[in-house]
Amino acid sequence: MNAQTLKENILSGALDVRLAKLYGSDEGVLASQRARYAALIDEFASRYGADRDIALFSVPGRSELSGNHTDHNHGCVIAGSIDLDIIAVAAKNEDSTVRIKSEGFPEDVVDIDTFNTPVESRFGKSDALIAGVADGFRARGYKVGGYDACTTSSVLKGSGLSSSAAFENMVGLMLSHFYNEGSVDFVTLAQISQYSENKFFGKPCGLMDQMACSVGGFVQIDFNDPSAPVINKVDFDFASCNHAL
Repeated sequence: MNAQTLKENILSGALDVRLAKLYGSDEGVLASQRARYAALIDEFASRYGADRDIALFSVPGRSELSGNHTDHNHGCVIAGSIDLDIIAVAAKNEDSTVRIKSEGFPEDVVDIDTFNTPVESRFGKSDALIAGVADGFRARGYKVGGYDACTTSSVLKGSGLSSSAAFENMVGLMLSHFYNEGSVDFVTLAQISQYSENKFFGKPCGLMDQMACSVGGFVQIDFNDPSAPVINKVDFDFASCNHAL
């Protein structure tokens, strides 16, 4: 679907059911999200072209409810995704270059065919996360390729809500959609994201952040074996108890 058609669908309310699942059904919230997505579509069209077949993506931030640093100590965690998220408008391209323009940051341009091993001078940089996710896909036998994307995020950097994990999962989610027919499951996406952060970004993090952002909702995770975490979805609705997270 091209930019103009998708924008019209959003502003007409045609995607409100999907938006409500992410952000709730309050009309003021939905109006704000419609405008947010429409503005990002305009940004993509201006930067990368209006006539391309584009797709929308969302990955939430997270908050741990019980357990802190227990993931990398082989313990248990209860975590929840939140209604602050990173969203993207993206289109597949025909080369090996991933271009991501995140609002408020310079454009990342990464040739994932040549940036395929960790580079210490790039530790702590977002282009290293992109390269690391692509390398993690290859290592597991998945296809990789280029795409162009514009993103904006309400999971602010340094907020403690896993902005980096949300970004890593977003990079992988788009590779899964564009090159693997959406076949990469959420647990694998999280593990690839952790690999990227550990090896290419230079941060020895655990897996809780990536897993909570990837799986979504409330999750209980047992990290006794970090290579095969046991994940249980927790079916609980805060709103039914007049609470909000």
